[in-house]
Amino acid sequence: MARLISEMDKARVNRALLFPENLQIPIQHLAEVQKLHSGRFAIVGAVDPLSPDAVEVAEETRLRWAVAGISLSPSEAGRRWLNAFEVMPLWERLEQLGVAVSLHIASQDYNQFSDVVTTFPALRIVLEDLGSGPETMLSQYVPILLEYARYPQVHVSLSGLFRVSSLPYPYPDLWPVVESVYRTFGGRRLVWGSGYPEVLAASGYENAVELLARFPFLDTADRELIGHGNAARLWFD
Repeated sequence: MARLISEMDKARVNRALLFPENLQIPIQHLAEVQKLHSGRFAIVGAVDPLSPDAVEVAEETRLRWAVAGISLSPSEAGRRWLNAFEVMPLWERLEQLGVAVSLHIASQDYNQFSDVVTTFPALRIVLEDLGSGPETMLSQYVPILLEYARYPQVHVSLSGLFRVSSLPYPYPDLWPVVESVYRTFGGRRLVWGSGYPEVLAASGYENAVELLARFPFLDTADRELIGHGNAARLWFD
């Protein structure tokens, strides 16, 4: 954690959102970090939506550990789950808990996503890594992603662009995609993320922070919102 704080200080980043790297990382660990560095971090808990006790885990994670967000990470790759009957109670409870939900969606699963956003219109959802997921191709998912701009509770994170791009930093192949997402969703529904710790090997933390300044299509006000204002609203306020 000392490395992350050092990187944040060098890049003049005051606050950050901590994600568990996998389901095996106990939420207690992130909560201890948050307590040790009061006001600097908000934390996200991971829940397996296919687990029989997913609702109970989500409740405890939110209410006991005061997480700001929940990341849904299915344990079985390739299994249909977004609009599965057994997962609907989890979506309902997450909406009631008022927590922002982070998702990685494979391109073939976007057709299930509409059932979620129409059934639970108050549920705030953040599509991580530019809305991409496992085995996702830009040509397949971007047109579908843009259709979800009609749902005001859906946000897109510009995190982990190194996972999506075929080119090195500053990922010029993604600039037209980012601009399309920006024009369609608007500046208030995009959030920046570093993708730490993998970003250290991909571009370096400071370069990830500076990437927003490189996008010529962002106006100053929206750059501020995407850089920290929207994240503050979703996870810190």
